[in-house]
Amino acid sequence: MASGSRMDGLGAAERSTLFLLGEGLCPPEILPRVQGELLVIQRAIRHSRFAWEHPFGHPPPGRRAKARGALRLKRAPAVATMTGARHGRTGIQGGNPMAEYTDPPINNATPVKERDEPQDLQGFLDELGNSREFQVNGVDARKGAEAVFCTLARRLSDGEDLKLLWSLGKGGIGTLLGTCNIHRGPSHAKRMGRAEFITDVADHLRIPGDQALRVLTVVFTAIRDRIPDDEVAAVASQLPADLADLWRRPV
Repeated sequence: MASGSRMDGLGAAERSTLFLLGEGLCPPEILPRVQGELLVIQRAIRHSRFAWEHPFGHPPPGRRAKARGALRLKRAPAVATMTGARHGRTGIQGGNPMAEYTDPPINNATPVKERDEPQDLQGFLDELGNSREFQVNGVDARKGAEAVFCTLARRLSDGEDLKLLWSLGKGGIGTLLGTCNIHRGPSHAKRMGRAEFITDVADHLRIPGDQALRVLTVVFTAIRDRIPDDEVAAVASQLPADLADLWRRPV
């Protein structure tokens, strides 16, 4: 039988084989088969012990370093700061890929309207009546508006005066657009220059021409500020150059 020091350097299968031979329990002719079966039993015992101690197994040797690095990354504190607020993103610091992005901010701002003048007829007349030019010259707001609208309607074509009517509101300010009883008739698109236009307004209101120009300017401004830019340009295209400059918005 082998000594203790020699037995310590052998595997379990070899030690079992020497034990059987020493005790005379295994004939030499069947020794190879017995030794093979002992090796199979030894491997089975190892696998059973590993499965008991490690129910979920170990990662493959090549991936153990990656697993340790991922574990350290998971334990590292995540520090996130907002570095792209206007883009609705979260800047990541500290190397944490699990930090969540914030949703883009919702823009609840209401666009500012281009004009806030009242579209109703009474608001239009109040604006005219409260102007210094109407008050100084003692002109009634409705009569001053009707004088300008009458003269303007006789200068515009049939199609353009309808477009202006719809822009101003058929049931509101647009009701003032049209010729008066004196000038009513098929006289649309009458050619008239700046001087004649102002004279017609002055005759309507029975005021001097310089006062009529001031009243005309106030009414033009009030109309202009209530219609779209394309309609302002369309009306200006049908007026003579000197009168169109008075109608257009100041630059």
